[in-house]
Amino acid sequence: MLFTPDFPMTLYPHSFKSLSYEPLRDFTPVGPATTSMLSYNVGPAVPASVKTLAEYVQWCKTNPDKASYGTTSAGATPHFAGVMLSNETKVQMNPVHYRGGAPAMQDVVGGHIPMSVNPISESMPLHQAGSLRILAVTGAKRSQFLPDVPTAKESGYDVVVETWLGVFLPAKMPEDIVRALSTAMSEASRSAVMRDNLAKFASEPTFQTPVQFTETIKEDLKRWGPVVKTSGFVAVD
Repeated sequence: MLFTPDFPMTLYPHSFKSLSYEPLRDFTPVGPATTSMLSYNVGPAVPASVKTLAEYVQWCKTNPDKASYGTTSAGATPHFAGVMLSNETKVQMNPVHYRGGAPAMQDVVGGHIPMSVNPISESMPLHQAGSLRILAVTGAKRSQFLPDVPTAKESGYDVVVETWLGVFLPAKMPEDIVRALSTAMSEASRSAVMRDNLAKFASEPTFQTPVQFTETIKEDLKRWGPVVKTSGFVAVD
C-alpha cells in the first residue's frame, strides 16, 4: 500500500521527461485520507503596510527585482501554486527552491526573501506568533483553522489549490480488497480521533470512493499540465 501526497501522482508526470510509472496504469486509487491547502506568506522584507495579496502583487509590480518566493522543493505543489499566482497576476515571480518548508520560512522570517508558499500546517504557527503574515490561502473556501484569512479567489485571483494525501494499491487489485479498504477509510474519516489528530496539522479528514478519487486525479492531471508547461520547468531525472 502506498500513502502519498498529491504531487508525485499529478505533477511529476508533467515535469519529468521519463517517469518510471504512470499513476492510473500502475496503481489502483483507493481514496484520499485528508485534504488541506497552501498559504502565501510574507515577512519583514515586505513593508508592514502590505496586508493583502492584491497589495503584495502591486508591491511586486513596483519592485520587480524583489518578486521572488520560496518553495518547499522544486516540482512540488507549492512551487506551482506560485507559478499559478504569477500567471494569474501577469507578474514574473521567481521561485527559490529549498530542501523543505522550514528553511524557506526561515528565510522569509529573516527577511532574505519576500514570500514563500507552504502548507498551512507549516506557516500557521509562525503567522499566529506574528513572525510572518499569511496574506491568503489557496482553498476553494477559507480554512477552518484560519477563518480570518481570505482565499486567493476572494482576493481577486483565480487560484485554487487543495492538496491531498491519498492511498493507492498495486495495479489490477481485486475489487473486493479495494472495496474493503475504501470502507475502512470511510469509517475512519468519520472518527473524532482522526479529526482531532489531523486538526493538529491543519488538515481535514475526507472521503471519496475509488471511482471519485480516480476522477479527482484525472482532473488534477489535466489542470496541472498547462501550468507546468508554461513554467518551463523540467525535473532532473
